Amino acid sequence: MTEQQEAAAWSMLALALEPETPPPEVRSRLLRSVHGAQRYLPFVGRLSRLFDVEVPRMRQLLIDAADPQSFSHAIVPGIRIIHFATGPAVVGRHAGLARVRQGFEFPTHRHLVEEVTVVLEGMLVEDDGRVHAAGDVLVRAPGSRHALSVIEPSVLATLVGPIDPDGAVP
Repeated sequence: MTEQQEAAAWSMLALALEPETPPPEVRSRLLRSVHGAQRYLPFVGRLSRLFDVEVPRMRQLLIDAADPQSFSHAIVPGIRIIHFATGPAVVGRHAGLARVRQGFEFPTHRHLVEEVTVVLEGMLVEDDGRVHAAGDVLVRAPGSRHALSVIEPSVLATLVGPIDPDGAVP
């Protein structure tokens, strides 16, 4: 078998196999191993659409997010934020990239509008035991309530609106 035939055989085998989603721990470890200013760029298209911002602007925000010094301190210790304006499709919502320390606990709260969070790096666990790792998208419907724990240092892209911090169900 020639080298070209062997390469073709491997390609056909790869196409014949059903894709498998790796366990969250494996995916997180793999994405953590990618370093540099461009490590979040695979998310540009998805986040540009989510936040209704132009691709060049989202690209720059994600390059900035690779540098921990780009984040400003939030009101709550353990979270650092890069705030930015959304486009007209999601006006009135808050958009940001958040760097969250390991061990941080988001207490139980209720969402008054839909919240979308994309995990760019790290790992979170919800109070119901669901684990979310890099690449996962969390969508919380209006009226839903939950709590989150950060089990690995994380970088998140979030589109949020007002919440009820008490988590009371109306």
